Amino acid sequence: MKAAVVVLVLVGGTAAAIITEPSVAVDAQPDRIVFSSFRPSNWDIYAVDHPGQAPRRLTDDPALDYDP
Repeated sequence: MKAAVVVLVLVGGTAAAIITEPSVAVDAQPDRIVFSSFRPSNWDIYAVDHPGQAPRRLTDDPALDYDP
């Protein structure tokens, strides 16, 4: 089962899924979401600093990095 972080725009009522991954955590910085993802062939940890921005990979090694 995948978890999802969804932002709901109250003016207009449009919901937008930001992250749909099995492991999601909110960082100490309230505007950053950290999550693990299997892309393209290994588990790594990614962060999104602001809704709408592309995920940034934080780990890059052969080990399985998950559970941020």
